Amino acid sequence: MIYGYSANLKMVQENFLKAINVFFEKGFCEDFDFLIEQTHKLESKADDTRYDKEVEALFRKSGDIRSLVLRFAITLTYFP
Repeated sequence: MIYGYSANLKMVQENFLKAINVFFEKGFCEDFDFLIEQTHKLESKADDTRYDKEVEALFRKSGDIRSLVLRFAITLTYFP
């Protein structure tokens, strides 16, 4: 899991560097927009992975009742 997270962060960095280079060469253009959007998606994926691991660790440390309450509270955050 940690290797996948690290690989994803490396792709975020590489994409961002490509985007900056494209910006300096061409300014705002479709290539730049595409790379920024791709970087955003990769960042979101990394955030989701980190969040999942944090929640997993929290549940592992909590007792059964607290775990159920935490799961319920987290589930509620998904509803508007």
